[in-house]
Amino acid sequence: MVSANTFPNIWGPALLACFTVIVGLFYQNARMNDLNARIEDLRDSVNKRFDDMNESFNKRFNDLNESFNKRFDDLTRSVDKRIDDLKDYIGSEFKRVDQRIDRLEIPVGRK
Repeated sequence: MVSANTFPNIWGPALLACFTVIVGLFYQNARMNDLNARIEDLRDSVNKRFDDMNESFNKRFNDLNESFNKRFDDLTRSVDKRIDDLKDYIGSEFKRVDQRIDRLEIPVGRK
């Protein structure tokens, strides 16, 4: 039979080691939870920064798009005006040539 004095001598170090491991596991679990919370904070921060950058890029590209649209609209109006002027010029030239042909067709009387 084991005496009462030998129980702490035999099982004391083993129980202390088990207790130390259990306390270590709880401590590490708490530290892992802190680490997970920190990683989540960093992930949220990075996501916010990317969202802000995305908004900034969208604003820049929208402004650039509006600028290009304005330039192309101005260019389109300029080209349309030049085409209308060319139509008017060609129409006036046809009228001039037609008038000259009409004058040539008038019989000239010979005496």
